[in-house]
Parts: sequence; C-alpha cells; structure tokens
Amino acid sequence: MVSQVATARVLVLLASGFAVAGSLAAGLGVLVFGDPLLERNGMGGAVGLGATVFGVFVLVSVVLANIFAARGRTLGRVAGLGCGILLGGVLLGLALMLLLISGTA
Repeated sequence: MVSQVATARVLVLLASGFAVAGSLAAGLGVLVFGDPLLERNGMGGAVGLGATVFGVFVLVSVVLANIFAARGRTLGRVAGLGCGILLGGVLLGLALMLLLISGTA
C-alpha cells in the first residue's frame, strides 16, 4: 500500500518536471522573440542574462524542493516545503528575469 507521504513526494517530483519544462519554454521564448525586439534598443544582452537567471533559479529551486521532499517525514512537511520552495523559486526567477529585461535592475 502506498502512503500519502510517498504520493506527495511523487507529486513534488512531477511539479519539478513541469517547472523545468516551463522554464525551458519561457527561456527559449524570451531568447527567440525578445532578442529581436529589444536589440533595437540596445538591450539584447539583458535578454540572455534574464533568461539564464530564470533558468538557474528554477533549477536550484527544483533541486532544493526535491531534497526537502525526500527528507520530509510528514505529509505537510513534504508538500509544504517541496511545493513552497518550487513556487518561490519560479516566482523569484520570473521576477528577476522581468526586472533584468526591463532594465530596472
């Protein structure tokens, strides 16, 4: 019989896969479509840097979320820490990417 904690760990792993896939899609989209649009304003380098920072933040949050989910013993700890770290890393990376692209950072 499968425990609820093990199911929560698998769901954190699944969410991690979606986060990595989303960051790759967003990063490639920004690199493909953002570079020609911002090159006219001399901000082409900021687009690449923003996409890279976003990807790094997502990957670090995925690794941390899976480490804390694997070490968690209760359902609340696994789901709370795993999903919380994932959500925080994705949102922080997205905010930093947008700040870098807009030139305000």
